Amino acid sequence: MDLSYTFPIVLGLGALHSLEPGHGKGLITAYLVSTGAKVKDAVMIGLVSALAHTLSIVLLVISTSSALKVIMPQNLTYWIQLLSGVGVIYIGLDMIVK
Repeated sequence: MDLSYTFPIVLGLGALHSLEPGHGKGLITAYLVSTGAKVKDAVMIGLVSALAHTLSIVLLVISTSSALKVIMPQNLTYWIQLLSGVGVIYIGLDMIVK
């Protein structure tokens, strides 16, 4: 299986993901403006955020790869879908209640 195209695709998807709403961009911007932060502060926050994102993805990949060796893939897919569904339902109910 040729995976030479994988890295550019993943890099592009990651760049698009960083432009999506959320990720605390509003909070970070408000913090930087309200504290009179300098450009180096903004760059440092950006680097820390990028590092945290990267490390969390690496840990997710390692844990998923390890789980694939222990659990049969069809069972793993079922549990991931179930947990994702429960998470979406929880967030939805929480929003309705609030």
